[in-house]
Amino acid sequence: MIEFPTLQPAFSLQPMVGGRVKSLPGFSPAFNGEFVGSGNDYIRVDPDGKHFRLDAHGVIRTDDGAV
Repeated sequence: MIEFPTLQPAFSLQPMVGGRVKSLPGFSPAFNGEFVGSGNDYIRVDPDGKHFRLDAHGVIRTDDGAV
């Protein structure tokens, strides 16, 4: 098995209490909004076992009111 670096602590829990999201100029689709409610995330391992990827989900209410 590949030796992965270790984290101390192994994980931490941090509530997401809010924030804003703004797309960069030229990014499509363009949107601006704020996080609402709660979200979740998972660490996924690639099939080759060499890389981990963060799979994060949340709800954003755009400035025009869409969720």
